[in-house]
Amino acid sequence: MSGSDEKELNKIFRERSIDKYFTKIYGSPINKIINTEKVLDSLDGLKKGVFFGDSQFDYKAAKKFNIDFIYVKTASEWIDGSNIIGSNNTINDFNIYWDVSK
Repeated sequence: MSGSDEKELNKIFRERSIDKYFTKIYGSPINKIINTEKVLDSLDGLKKGVFFGDSQFDYKAAKKFNIDFIYVKTASEWIDGSNIIGSNNTINDFNIYWDVSK
């Protein structure tokens, strides 16, 4: 799920051959709250998970559905994100979790 244009996302994912890793790719013009609801509805009643996001819109969507939220700081333009979310729920990026050079 992204705030970027959904049609453009699907095109880029196909071109990069990574679309096969996703069941569905959601984006604008539909907002994050509605798209989060779509994702949750597709999980056959499962309502637990973790929302990794870099925007206030991501945080609001996670909060609305009572989903744990992890703020991804270096991908963000949300200046107050770390202060609002707190350091225990903030990561800089995903680079420490896997080798992105592969």
